[in-house]
Amino acid sequence: MFFSGYRYISPIGLDLGFDSIKMAQMIRCRGQLRLLAARKIRFPSRLRQGAEQSYQRNHFAVQAVGQALKIGKFKGHRAMLCVGKNVLDSACIRFDDSPEHNERQYIQAHARREFGLWDFEGAVDYLPAGEVRDGSEIHNEYLAFGGSDEALQEQLAILEDMNLQCQAIEPKSCSVFRCFLDESRQAETNNEFFILVDMGARSTVIITASGEQITWTRQIDFGGCDLTELVARKLQLDPDDALEMRLQNNRKLNNNPHLDWGRKQVDLVLSDIIRGKVEELADEIKLSQQHHQQRFGGKAPADIWFCGGEAYATATLELLEKSLNKNIRTKRCLESMDCSGPGLDELTFGSQGSEWAAVFGLCLKKFQPTQNNNLVQVG
Repeated sequence: MFFSGYRYISPIGLDLGFDSIKMAQMIRCRGQLRLLAARKIRFPSRLRQGAEQSYQRNHFAVQAVGQALKIGKFKGHRAMLCVGKNVLDSACIRFDDSPEHNERQYIQAHARREFGLWDFEGAVDYLPAGEVRDGSEIHNEYLAFGGSDEALQEQLAILEDMNLQCQAIEPKSCSVFRCFLDESRQAETNNEFFILVDMGARSTVIITASGEQITWTRQIDFGGCDLTELVARKLQLDPDDALEMRLQNNRKLNNNPHLDWGRKQVDLVLSDIIRGKVEELADEIKLSQQHHQQRFGGKAPADIWFCGGEAYATATLELLEKSLNKNIRTKRCLESMDCSGPGLDELTFGSQGSEWAAVFGLCLKKFQPTQNNNLVQVG
């Protein structure tokens, strides 16, 4: 039987997004990784039109997650949560490795000043980003994350209302990056510079990295919902109809030449509507690339790795490719993982599971001994 022998069940990974709630749990037995349970719950239309933080949204999330725990195959009540910059912001800290400095205290003190936190307030942690040359001198640069007590306690209160025991609260960029570092990708990078973009409903996370090391990350308050609203307004469509139009996947239509031709015409119309906004996103990606190269050098990557719900929006990806003059490679999440369990086949828009990157990355927190393993733990 699958459950015989040594096994480890991950805490439940939870992503409380703007458009939907995603939760998943993995199990590893005898070296095999398997998706034990997963659930995607979309917020009702009325809640997708309002503010990202509201009592109504939190109430719906608490009720929906509670129901999922009752009827799903989730084990236990331990959970880990990924959050955006509204909870854990990021900053670069440069450290001169001199004898009089205590590295951890120095970096945390500087990070607290960056985040406007008093001593011993909130949570601050950091990751090494790499060595930066300044003339003849070499400095160590770190990527720090921090959040206030108020912001973190609010997340803990939501989890408590869900009857979940918090094991960790982690920046979304770290969760997405961990999922990205599967075995095949680690072998491919060889410490080369690459860019990973996770584009969700209301925000986009851009990550620059060298091998297994994040060098910079930033979150932009712009996502698929902004593009959907443009299309809905221009074509006078219901937002849900506009979203469905944008996220149709070409691969579903290739068996019918007439439908495939029609899809291409639709993408041309969509491209004209969203071009300006997508080009703004391309500019942000270029700035992140420049940030990395100015500090760490390296050849500009030929490809941009892409995940998140927008990985299925063909018009968006084609416009980005043209604006950046780079290939957009859609990230397939955990290709080697067994997802054959009942009820797991209809979790995504396509077969790649790209919008699950953050949740799967949380589940891997105890499986994958990377530098991100113990970032910003909250008990």
